[in-house]
Amino acid sequence: MATHDLRDLNWKNGANNHKFTSSGTTNDEIQIPNWAKLVTVQPVGQAIWFSYVGTEGAAPSSHAFPQAASSIIQYNPVQTRTDRSIFLASQAGTATIYLIFE
Repeated sequence: MATHDLRDLNWKNGANNHKFTSSGTTNDEIQIPNWAKLVTVQPVGQAIWFSYVGTEGAAPSSHAFPQAASSIIQYNPVQTRTDRSIFLASQAGTATIYLIFE
């Protein structure tokens, strides 16, 4: 599956959200909007792996953070002019993943 390029999401009302179905147990690269100062991740139906490093379509890093289904993780990405990505992969099967950018 191709990288999810969300850098052009509109930030009207100060935030935006996105939902997608993971491509399985390999990494999905999510390019986050440059204006985002807080990212909330919630997987539904399946636990996922969360990482700041990785490659689209590759196996998750051995240092990836396990995140339980229906749990929420938030992080504050570094503010920079360079592109920023996170990498998400299902632990088994596929997961519906909700993202909120603020």
